Amino acid sequence: MPKTLRRASVILALSGLWLAAVWLIALFFLPLDETIPQTSGRVAEEQRTGLRVSPLLAAAFVHWILCVLVRTGLRSVRVVLTITSVVLGLVALLSTAFSVLEYQDLIERAAGRGRQMPLTGVTVSVIVVEVLGFVSTVIGVVLLYLPASNAYIEGVRSRRSRSRERMTEFLD
Repeated sequence: MPKTLRRASVILALSGLWLAAVWLIALFFLPLDETIPQTSGRVAEEQRTGLRVSPLLAAAFVHWILCVLVRTGLRSVRVVLTITSVVLGLVALLSTAFSVLEYQDLIERAAGRGRQMPLTGVTVSVIVVEVLGFVSTVIGVVLLYLPASNAYIEGVRSRRSRSRERMTEFLD
């Protein structure tokens, strides 16, 4: 297996971690951030109903499994991994944009009341993690389709087709 495919699978697996990181930040640190309105109501609701596992966390789990399976050299796994990577990358990009826009809206509302809105560590952490998730997704998808990775996947495909031909000759 070429180094580029190995690196692509590791980088794409790391790109799926941003979802878990943001989920954990929201679970542990967001309730402590008093600058965000309605956190006490959200925390009370979660204590009553329990914290739900996001469908995106399930998608990230499938993404991690695909990152392991792409090392087998199957073209279909690479295509499905590319699709899940693009979806998770777009979610990371949109989450970053919405986080920045939400913070900008909080600043404007605070300024309208004559107050200042401090930039908290939670906000910065979430934005940094989301940007890293997007960048690592782009790098991983590019590495997934470099010539060395393509040659490996084509080699696996040709070996499989030769073994099928030998098997059918043996069975005939």
